Amino acid sequence: MKYLLLLLLCIVATTSIAQLPPTHITNNAAKTDKNITVTDSTYIIDTPLLTAEQMPEFPGGQRELMKFISKQIIYPVDAVENGIQGKVIVQFVIEKDGSVSNVKVLQSVYRSLDAEAIRVVQILPNWSPGIMDGKPVRIKYVLPINFTFR
Repeated sequence: MKYLLLLLLCIVATTSIAQLPPTHITNNAAKTDKNITVTDSTYIIDTPLLTAEQMPEFPGGQRELMKFISKQIIYPVDAVENGIQGKVIVQFVIEKDGSVSNVKVLQSVYRSLDAEAIRVVQILPNWSPGIMDGKPVRIKYVLPINFTFR
């Protein structure tokens, strides 16, 4: 009886997993966080990609991005008064023209720190856009911003 119950459980689990949507895309299509349509080895992408052949780049590279952020950050007074420090993780989209959009906090620390991280990301200058098959594409980007006392 135990073996029959175990066999039945395995069949149900396998059937359930088989009905899940595929987690990978073939035909040289890029990874996205939503479904895409694949037709004749071409793809139509309406949502930001997670990776691309050439990823977006901040003007001057990562070092300049960190300099820009550190110059622009204004540590909120209430966070200083309450001794709040931490890492806010921000997600945003780098559009086909290199502009930044859809800024949101993935990991919160404190309300005013989150708001400051969003403010600074929203004023980032245009990036060089991500490239896929020689064309600019939208890319989802995740950036940790550390708030610490010096």
